[in-house]
Amino acid sequence: MHLLSFHYKSPDATSDEAKSAADQILELLGTITGSGEDVGSKFSDTAAEFTDMIASEIKAAGIYNASKWQSAAMAVVHAGGVANKWSSHLEDYKTAISNLKGEAEDAKTRYLGDSGETSDIDKVIKYNAEIRELNGRAGKAWAGLVEDSEACSNLLRQGPTESAMEVLVTEGGIGWLPYNILGAEMPLPIDASDGKKMGKEMEQYLDEDGRVIDDRYYEIVAALNAVNARALEKAKRGEDLSEEEVGFLRSFFEELEKLEAEPPTATSEGTGYSEGVLSIPERLSAMGAIDESGNIDEQWQGFVEGIGTGLLVLSDETLGGSFKYVPDSVANAVYGPQSSYYQQKEGVEDLTFVDGEQYWREDMRNLSVILGESNDDTQGGFIFSRELTAAVGANIDTLMNDHNPGRASWPEFYAPTEEQLEGLVDVSTRNTSANHAILTGDGGTYETDTKEVLEGLFTYSWEDEGAAVSGLTDWIAEDALSDLPSVRERAGEAAAGLVEQITSEDMFAKLVSTGETVTEQTPDGPITYENASFTALNPEVASSLGDIFVRYVDSFAFPTGNGDVAFEHSEGYDGTPQIRIGMEEQNSIDFMQFLMGDTETAAKTVDTANKYSAIMMDIGAASGEPGIAGDRVGRLNGMMETALQNDALDRNMDLDEAKERKDNLVAMGPNVVADTASLYPPIGMGVKWAINFATEDIVDTVVEEAPHQSERETNIFDRQGMKTRSDLIVLDNAIESDSENIDRMSEKDRETLKDAGILVPDSDGELRVEISENKLNELDAQEREDVDRAINQSLNLVEVRVEVPDSSAGGYTDSGRDYSDQYINNFERKKEDIKDKYGVSDEEYKEKREAQNGGPW
Repeated sequence: MHLLSFHYKSPDATSDEAKSAADQILELLGTITGSGEDVGSKFSDTAAEFTDMIASEIKAAGIYNASKWQSAAMAVVHAGGVANKWSSHLEDYKTAISNLKGEAEDAKTRYLGDSGETSDIDKVIKYNAEIRELNGRAGKAWAGLVEDSEACSNLLRQGPTESAMEVLVTEGGIGWLPYNILGAEMPLPIDASDGKKMGKEMEQYLDEDGRVIDDRYYEIVAALNAVNARALEKAKRGEDLSEEEVGFLRSFFEELEKLEAEPPTATSEGTGYSEGVLSIPERLSAMGAIDESGNIDEQWQGFVEGIGTGLLVLSDETLGGSFKYVPDSVANAVYGPQSSYYQQKEGVEDLTFVDGEQYWREDMRNLSVILGESNDDTQGGFIFSRELTAAVGANIDTLMNDHNPGRASWPEFYAPTEEQLEGLVDVSTRNTSANHAILTGDGGTYETDTKEVLEGLFTYSWEDEGAAVSGLTDWIAEDALSDLPSVRERAGEAAAGLVEQITSEDMFAKLVSTGETVTEQTPDGPITYENASFTALNPEVASSLGDIFVRYVDSFAFPTGNGDVAFEHSEGYDGTPQIRIGMEEQNSIDFMQFLMGDTETAAKTVDTANKYSAIMMDIGAASGEPGIAGDRVGRLNGMMETALQNDALDRNMDLDEAKERKDNLVAMGPNVVADTASLYPPIGMGVKWAINFATEDIVDTVVEEAPHQSERETNIFDRQGMKTRSDLIVLDNAIESDSENIDRMSEKDRETLKDAGILVPDSDGELRVEISENKLNELDAQEREDVDRAINQSLNLVEVRVEVPDSSAGGYTDSGRDYSDQYINNFERKKEDIKDKYGVSDEEYKEKREAQNGGPW
């Protein structure tokens, strides 16, 4: 029987030849960067900046263009990486064939002996069977090599893309080079084992008597911050970090969590009872790396920023992180003093007077040091952020009041400074989903009462005037105008939750009277108010709530609640989806009273009402529903007057002072916002998505024209001005829609209005109405009387055609006078209804003020 032989295919190149080619290609980096042939190996082992790779002579040259140098360097790295990968495949094939050869020789010895021959048929059969199997394996190895060759060819054709680099950083031997050249858009050559190793090494640097800062320290910090930079890049794309990148962070922090508490020294702050990751600030303090003012030594700045940002990234579910990955020391602090960890701290170390809250205060101080250095563009995860906001808000007194036992034998427990606490709140409110949860009543793991959270955050007198706390609500106004229905819905739910919580009877009483004293600077000098509203205390929060009012002004003007405050969906006039906040009139009044607490916000709110009135007049006239529009604006007027009244009483203003403040707010309104016309689009969008009595086209046209017609605005508190403006709008629409209406007017009235600049020719010579408060105000008393009479008589003569959708008659004709009166009469009726129901007369105001000042009631 014929003996088989082992055979295999040999590639055209060897692994050594491919490796040599790869080395030669990568050496071109030295030519490109001007930094020598070893620049590739030097910068493949650690994270660095591309500019570090470029020789100073090249950077100084006028021809240096960073993007072109980067493109050239990436082309070299890409080609060299593919060559390295091919070399590895060739080496693997070579090894596989070598092993198979060894097995073939072994089979030959076992079955054929030293002679290589045998007459034993059984041995021949067995030998041939093994050789056949070995040849098959050699064939599979060759097929695998062919596949690897095709994969390398595809990588070459693909170019230096991110997906190609994801393969080459691990299989192409190029390590950190892609990241060092193009930054965070390129993958990183790290995994959990790297995190574990670097975490262990970092522990050595964090010991006062440990390892001195050297190049390896900076390599570790660079790697940590590279992962964080990669997270920012992934967040912009809405993508997760890779399992390896998340694994790196998990392992890194798992090692740091093994740090023991740092005993206090004469120079360090704190008791030294914070453990794990939270012991790091105290360790740095003991080493002199954080001074008494909280300044971090430049050498350690990058590390503290790295762990602060890294913790947020690790907790962020949208990046592949999770709260369960957060180190226990940090998670316990985030949960708050009600955490079982702090409950078990009662009376430890034979010091029965020390409670868990004191340990928590110090942990929060250390957490604030770490998170205070985090990247401003990084957010914590949903659970992390919700729990941290809830913990701070519900326990603000614990954090900011001195609960130290005061025993000389026991060092002081340090709490965060106010600035540090503002930093924590700034971090915790970056996550809008977590903010939504708090505002809609989700108290988190320990079911914290979110009213307590809001009370704590809103009624504390912040040094930054509530700027950090306003992050809880700032996002709502922007998201309310999103093109994405799901984003608008989330904003609406949060706004509804906010209104419901802060205008509930118990919360309103706490928020409108904080017990704090506020001094307001006015043109007439400083005025001090006692027991001020939270919005007077924290005007940045007031401004944020004012923006919410702008976006949902129609919801506040036309409350449609059924006892509850809720985000509502309905169908509009022409089938357009409508969204609004359903609330009661009292909710609206109370919310507006909060807005009156801060003068700038109050002025902007009044200006918003004026602009809303202007928009609604035009929509009512164009839609055939001036009465509905007048009802809405009148209701808003009555509720705003009541809110101003209530705020004035809280400020203990007399009646004249209250009226003067209202007039001042009207005058201030257009000047509070740099571009007052910029309020029209957001108001208009809110109206468009809220009303159900006009078509989308009508609303769009009115809103589009509104910013260019600021002179048409009228003070919402000026009844005569409102009437005149309504009359002019109706007259304008009547003339524009029916050319015969101009002839129906008397010649005398036309001339009177022409002389006053009210009736003017357009570009085609056709007469139109110029609606301008400025022109009317320029008239003397007699001229104004003549103009008002001409307008009134003209309205009695012109006809307005009102179309009624889905009506067999198609519509009806009304006089201009009756049409305009629908608006102003409904406005007046509804305003008075609201004031009768919720407000007080001038005489009642005086009596009420006298009573609250100790006089008879």
